[in-house]
Amino acid sequence: ECNLYQRPVDCDDIYRLGFQKIGVYDIYPNSSILGSSSVKVFCDMETVGGFGTVFLIRGDYKRATDFFYKAWNDYK
Repeated sequence: ECNLYQRPVDCDDIYRLGFQKIGVYDIYPNSSILGSSSVKVFCDMETVGGFGTVFLIRGDYKRATDFFYKAWNDYK
């Protein structure tokens, strides 16, 4: 029998893995199978309804300087 490790694709998966506190987590939104790249997201596990995945959006996207190119550490 071959068991594949399923990577979390959203905050709901993170919660089901036992991580039930608000915080920053790695998810794999493009694929739930090994080999995909991770993305850091903020998961709100405590707001009513829970499981909120927060992505940061900024700019009007009409100029190249408005595109979102900063790394996670640039915002710390």
